[in-house]
Order: sequence, then structure tokens, then C-alpha cells
Amino acid sequence: MTSSIKKYIKYENLIYVILILLVAAYTYQILIEVLFRNFHIISNHTKSILDGTCGGVNETWQNRLLSPYLIKLISFSGLSFVQSIKLFFLLTLIANAFAVVLLLHHYNDNKFYNVMLLVVYFFVFLLLQKRILMPFDPIDMLVFTFFVYGIAKNKGDLFFLILFSLSLINRESAIFIAVYFILDSIKFYKESNKNYVINYKKIITAFILILIAIFYIHSTRKYLYIDTIKCEDDYMFLGNFIYLADNLKAIFFENFLRPHQQLHTVLILFPFLYFALKLRFFSEKFVKCFLLMIIIFVNILIFALFIEKRVHLIFLPFFLVMFLELYKVKKISSNLE
Repeated sequence: MTSSIKKYIKYENLIYVILILLVAAYTYQILIEVLFRNFHIISNHTKSILDGTCGGVNETWQNRLLSPYLIKLISFSGLSFVQSIKLFFLLTLIANAFAVVLLLHHYNDNKFYNVMLLVVYFFVFLLLQKRILMPFDPIDMLVFTFFVYGIAKNKGDLFFLILFSLSLINRESAIFIAVYFILDSIKFYKESNKNYVINYKKIITAFILILIAIFYIHSTRKYLYIDTIKCEDDYMFLGNFIYLADNLKAIFFENFLRPHQQLHTVLILFPFLYFALKLRFFSEKFVKCFLLMIIIFVNILIFALFIEKRVHLIFLPFFLVMFLELYKVKKISSNLE
């Protein structure tokens, strides 16, 4: 009897893994259909980072080294550079799928339920596709899936420091992990003589991480970008383009005139409004998580193009964990009643 149960569990786990792989594979297939006309652009942009030259963008992407070098490593197998990018997308989607499932298992052990949520997660991922997905985007999603998992599991500082290091060589969004250190340095107490306690060690750590990030970003953009061509004419501030006026115009005017952009705007703005209304149900660490989401959103408004859907992919792990937390709180409340 015991051996039969073990055998059943073994096959159940195998089917579970196969289903996760299938969800990632079908997502990949649809993604390739969306991107196939623009793979030469993705390839040129990626090669330009390796070469330190203008490939449609200038030095603002030069610090995003991790994914181009991983793709170059894959290309040593004999695949063409474009084929290597496609394989890279498949592998990162699989990694994202298992990372999301790991997060889901923190809240629910129902395998069928978790697969269904994974399908919904990747469905939203596909809705946020347009014509271009850069290799550093799925890695960003992966890093911040583990980031919110670390928050949910109360992981120690070392866990987040490792994520910061990995994220930094992928793109400058690693700074948001350092910002979370600042937010998390303040602990609030409702039933105590002190309303809050500040962890100065965390604040110092955060500022050291921010200085390391600035040094790395500035150095790679200055010394690894060797092209003298000015690719774009946009006004730059601190090495980044300023798009605030364009984004506000897009959100409050242009997007309402374009059906596909209306959906995009709702997908991004509705969760923020919903979580803001439900903020009282969240624990302190997830209130801080929501504050970090707002900081990221403001950063996108200023330094990125809002209509470029891929820049919002970083929010998917945040949206998922916040919805899971709300479901957990409501479930606990209903059990108490």
C-alpha cells in the first residue's frame, strides 16, 4: 500500500513538472509568433551591447551585460546568434515558470490550482507583448520573482544581496532592491512605547549598494561603449532619457483613443488602484512592497516609455504576490468567522 502511494506521488509530480514545461513551451511558441518579424532588431540591439556600439540605442543599455554574454555563450554551441536568442528566451521562460510555481507553493500546495495560476500569469505576460522583447527583460522578471518570494518567506539580507548582484549585471533595476533595504530599515510597532525603530545598518547597506550600482552603471556606459555615434537625440538627465511629459500625454489622452493601449493601461493601473484600496489588509512588509511598486512606476513614468509594454513586465511578480497575499488574508478571515 505504501509503495503504491509513493508510486502515485512520483507520477503526480512528474505530470506536474511536464505541465509546467508545457505552459512555458506554449508561451514561448506564441511569443516567437509575436516577435518573429523583429528578431533582427532584437539581435542587433543585443550585439550592440557586446560590441559597445550603436545598434539603435546608445550607451544607456551598455551596462546590461548578463543576457548578451549568456547568449554569446549559447552561440558557441554552433547555433546562429538569432537561434541562440530564441533558445535563451525558451530557457528563461522555463526558469520563470518554475520560479512562479515556487512562489505559488508558498501559498498553496494544490498543484492543479498552481498550474492554472501559472497559465493566467503567462497569459498576462503575453498581453504585455508588443513587437520587441529584449533578453534582459525575462531575467528581470526572474530576479524580481525571487525578490517577492524572498519577501514572502522572510529571507535574510544575504538572499537579497545575491539577487542584487545578479540583477546589477542584468540591468539598472537592481537599484530597486537597494531601495527596498531603505524601506525595510523602518519597523513600525502598534503596541509599543516606540512607534517605529530604524535599522541604521540596513540604511548604510542600502546606500553602499546604490553607490556600487551607480559606479558600475557609469563605468560600463563610459568605458565599454566605444562608439562615437549619437543614436538618439532625446534629452538626457544623469545618463537617462526623460519621457515624463510624453508618458502623461499617453496615459491621459492617447491611450484612450487606441483600443490595444486601453487594455495595456488598465492592466497596469487597475492593480495599483485595487491594492491601494485594500492596503489595510496587508502586513507591513507588503505595504513596503506596494511602496516599492509605486517607486518603480514613477521611475518608468520619468525614464521609460509607458507605451513600451515590456517595461511593465517587472510588475508581474509584484501583482501576483500581492493578489496571493490578499487571498491568504481573506481565507484566514473566513476561517476565523
